Amino acid sequence: MDCYKKVKTEYSAINNDFNKLLGKLELENNNLSNLNGDSRELGVKIKEFENEKQNKEDELLNRIKIKKDNLKKIIKEYKSKRLDENLDERLLDVEKKIKDSVKNQASLFEFKNKELNKLRSELSETVSVKNKIDVKIAQYQRDIENSYDKLDNLKGDRCPVCDSDLKQGAPVKYGDELYEKIKSFGETQSNLKKDSIKLRNKIREFNKKENFVLEELKEINKRDIDLEKLLKEKDEIKNKLAELNLQQNNLFHDIKQGKKEIKRMLGEYKNMENVKNPYIDVLDSINKKISKTKEKIKSHNKEKKIIAKKMAILEFWIKGFSNQGLPSFLMDNVIPYLTDRTNYYLGVLSDSDISINLTTQKELKSGEHRDKIGIEWIIEGISCYPPSGGQLKKMEIAVDLALMDLASNSSNGDLNFLAMDEILDGLDEEGKNRVVRLLLELKRNKETIFVITHDHDVIDSFQKMIVVEKTDGISKLRTVS
Repeated sequence: MDCYKKVKTEYSAINNDFNKLLGKLELENNNLSNLNGDSRELGVKIKEFENEKQNKEDELLNRIKIKKDNLKKIIKEYKSKRLDENLDERLLDVEKKIKDSVKNQASLFEFKNKELNKLRSELSETVSVKNKIDVKIAQYQRDIENSYDKLDNLKGDRCPVCDSDLKQGAPVKYGDELYEKIKSFGETQSNLKKDSIKLRNKIREFNKKENFVLEELKEINKRDIDLEKLLKEKDEIKNKLAELNLQQNNLFHDIKQGKKEIKRMLGEYKNMENVKNPYIDVLDSINKKISKTKEKIKSHNKEKKIIAKKMAILEFWIKGFSNQGLPSFLMDNVIPYLTDRTNYYLGVLSDSDISINLTTQKELKSGEHRDKIGIEWIIEGISCYPPSGGQLKKMEIAVDLALMDLASNSSNGDLNFLAMDEILDGLDEEGKNRVVRLLLELKRNKETIFVITHDHDVIDSFQKMIVVEKTDGISKLRTVS
């Protein structure tokens, strides 16, 4: 035990040093990881900076070219057109004709438009309501599927997690609740589907009415083809006027601004060529830090291997000096001998109707094994059958004699004295005779066998008898040959 404590103390001290070293390693590895991350990020930024610089240069050159081409095109197009001096008069004439034509159709057209807008508003509201109902239907479907998934988890006899019975108690009640939920969800979903179908039919009716009103509006438009032509002509005249006026007003301004912008972009291009990448110096500094950090990690890892080797040796001796080490090894070698000798004596005492098996390991519920001496027996072919008083007594005698043999073998010489107290109690006549015969057999290798008993029927089996007599509270010994 002193060796075990000493090794444990030394291991604890080294383990503390090892944990401190692991802390340093973790810190340096984190630093290295952060530095590598910064290095990669800077590498990306350097590349991005160069790509962005090149893209900007290319973009500026392209924009300059496009700007020049656009200015040339505007000037060319403007010069190729002549201002139509009659556009204003033509516009006034067309607007008068349109006013006269619209006067006859305005009321009917306005009425049908109002009717169309009302239908579309009602259609929109109906579609919105139907969409909300469809969302609820989908939600109830997910709730039903989730409930069935939960019911699947209740299948089987026992819970795979806690090993509780799934056929009674809370699991059964929970399953019934899930079935009720599924039924309720199904009924609600069915009602919602009916409502959705009604709304779908209503939407179809609205669509039919909308198409009908649109057809009526088309018919109204067809009644006066001249009006459509006049409106188109009016738009063309106004667009042409706006285009010509815009070109006239903006042409010189665009040229001036374009030249100014081209000059600015050329200056920006020149300045961009002279810009130095700002991330290169930072990357050099980080790379130096990375090299220093790697040297520290290398040193820590070397020290870690040395300490780990020492810890492995100490762990070996901790286990060797513990209950799972040498003591367990000795017990594992003793138990088979005890089992063999016990069954030998049981063969004499019970005609081999009884046999036992001694073990040094006990299996826990978790599946792990723990050092613990256990005993299993077989009586007349039945494993672990509850023994009678006589059978139990025979098992006790056999184990005691096996332990005697073990003690005798472990000593420098044979143990020539055997004392047994009340070993005949609880045995029938046949059992007592078997014990006596066994003692006579043992007497061949023992100088003295001493038996304490109250049973007078076996007196004749022994060479000498010492009788204890008690009179008036005084016990006296009497030897009988």
